[in-house]
Amino acid sequence: MQPHGGISRVAFELARKLHERGVDIETITGELPGEESSLIPVGTIRQLKSIAWLMRRLRGYLKINITVVVFSLLSSRIFHARRLDSISLSHGDSLTGDIFVAHSCHWAAVHAKIKNRQWRWLFNPMHWFVLAREAWITRRRHFQYLVAISHEISTEYQHYHRVPVERIRVISNGVDTQSFTPDSRSAARLSVLDELGLSGGMRILLFAGHEFGRKGLSELIRALPLIRTDEGIALLVLGRDHQAPYKMLADENNVSAQVYFLGARLDIERYMAAADLFVLPAYYEPFGLVCMEALASGTPVLATKTGGIIDYLENGVNGLFIEPDPGDIAAKITLLLNDPARRHSMGAAARKTAEQFSWDTVAAHYLELIHQVAEEKMRGAVRC
Repeated sequence: MQPHGGISRVAFELARKLHERGVDIETITGELPGEESSLIPVGTIRQLKSIAWLMRRLRGYLKINITVVVFSLLSSRIFHARRLDSISLSHGDSLTGDIFVAHSCHWAAVHAKIKNRQWRWLFNPMHWFVLAREAWITRRRHFQYLVAISHEISTEYQHYHRVPVERIRVISNGVDTQSFTPDSRSAARLSVLDELGLSGGMRILLFAGHEFGRKGLSELIRALPLIRTDEGIALLVLGRDHQAPYKMLADENNVSAQVYFLGARLDIERYMAAADLFVLPAYYEPFGLVCMEALASGTPVLATKTGGIIDYLENGVNGLFIEPDPGDIAAKITLLLNDPARRHSMGAAARKTAEQFSWDTVAAHYLELIHQVAEEKMRGAVRC
C-alpha cells in the first residue's frame, strides 16, 4: 500500500481518511509504505510476510503473477475468519469481502482489447486469473455490496456479471487537492523546463500512465506532427511500459526530439502543474485518476469518452473530449494551444471540478456504506 500509483494510492488515501474519522482500520498488504509516508497515520498495517518474501525474490511477470494469486488466497482466508465481527473491504484483490471495490471490469477491458485487435493479453496467465477471480466474486455473490468507481463500470458489472443494481453503489475515486494544486504552477513549470533543458516559450503536453497501448500513446505521438502552432511543443511521457516501440514510432514521425520518456515518477504532481495540457486518448480507462490529478493542478484535460472520465470531464468547460484519432487529437490540441485565454479559463474550471472529489467527500460516502453493511450484518442479513 503506497500513497502513489493507481489502486494503491486509492487504498492508502481511503484508509487515511477513514482513520481520521475514528474508524478502526487494519490494512492487509504485501508492501509496506515508504519511510516518508509511513509517518502518516492510516491505522494498523498487517504485512503478509510470505508476500513480502516473494516480492524480494521474484522479478518481472513471475513476481506479479505469483504474488497476486497468493495474496488473493491469503487475504480471503483472513476475511473469512473475521466475517462476523468486522467489515471487510476488498480492492478487487481478494476472493471475498463484504464490500468489493470494482476499480475496473476486466471482462470489459478484455473485450476492448479484442475490439482494438490487441492479442498479447491471451498469453499472459494473469489476465486469465483476474477474469476467473472477477467472475467468482460477482457471479457467486461473494460480497454484500459492490462499489463501482464510475457509472460506466456499474453498467459493465450489470451487463457482464448480472450484478443486481440494488447491490451496487457508485463512489468515485478522490484526489489529493493539497498535493495537486495550481498554486505551484509557475515554480513547477520553471523546474521542469530547467530539468529538461527547454526554453521558456515551450508548450508542455503531458501523458501519464502504464499500458501505453491501452492509453493511446501511439495516437498521441502520431498527432504531434499535425499540430499547428508557432510555439515549440514537448510531450512528456510518464509511466512504466516498453518504450522501444514508441521511440521507433516517434522516429518514424520525425518527432523524436519532442518526446521525452521520463519513466515512473514519484513527483508526478510537479509535472501535472507544469503542463499546459494533459492528454489521454485511452480506449478503455476505468476512472482516469491521472486526469483528475491534472484537473486538480489546474491543467485542462483532453481525453476520450470512457469510464469515469465521462462523469467529471465537461466538454468545453474543464477540457475537451477527443477521439482516439491523430487528426482529432491534433486539432483539439491546436485549438487550445493557440487560445491562452481559453486554456486559463478551463484550468480554473478544472480546479473547481476536482474540489468536488476530495478524499474527505469520498471517505464520507464509504463510511455511510460501511454503517449500512454493519447494520445489515447485525440484523442477520443474508448475502445477495
